Amino acid sequence: LEYAELELRYQDSDYLEDRISCNHGESLLFHLINRRNEIKADYFWQLPLISELPSNLRENIRQARNFSETIHGAFLLYNFLLARKLENEELINRYDNMLEEWQDKIKERWNNLKYWQQHLDDFWNSKPFHTANVGPSTRSFVSQWLELIFPGREINNLQTSESAHRLIASREKEKKGSRARLHNLQALEMWGGSSGTAQLDFRWGVVETICEDIISGLQREEK
Repeated sequence: LEYAELELRYQDSDYLEDRISCNHGESLLFHLINRRNEIKADYFWQLPLISELPSNLRENIRQARNFSETIHGAFLLYNFLLARKLENEELINRYDNMLEEWQDKIKERWNNLKYWQQHLDDFWNSKPFHTANVGPSTRSFVSQWLELIFPGREINNLQTSESAHRLIASREKEKKGSRARLHNLQALEMWGGSSGTAQLDFRWGVVETICEDIISGLQREEK
């Protein structure tokens, strides 16, 4: 084939919307399709319709956003430490700047995020975690990471925080064992200069595509 495309017919999209409504009528996916709203955004919590959603769904989205924004610093610090271990000045400066930008974003929402960190049990007890397989070591890492970010009235300088560096190195060792780049020079030399630096979006890009396909089909006249 020289050309191929996939466009849902009206009856296809209508069927999918019905199935989503029956089985996941309380989900964000259902509301996105049912309301036919514009869904273009970098992250789903930026969508205007969020304020119109049921309170329990808004709370889950708030929890997701706060976790995404705070844990992003751990991804960046890991890459910063790899660059420093490799003694690559260009990469060191790149991740130093990215960490500075991340810290500025945290400061912009400081009061909200610090309050969230102080009530972290609400996060661990939120509905998505009833089905998610989150082990005790991950919970411990996240809790320790947040304690490093919010020690007092202002954020730690993570680039110079030995406690933060030890936490990241320990976590990598726990997850990767002998392949941990911060402990294995051969593994470090195979690093491509970037490892998971994107902010967690919970596969929002995939959801956008699914919603756009279904909504486009619903907007077609039935033939």
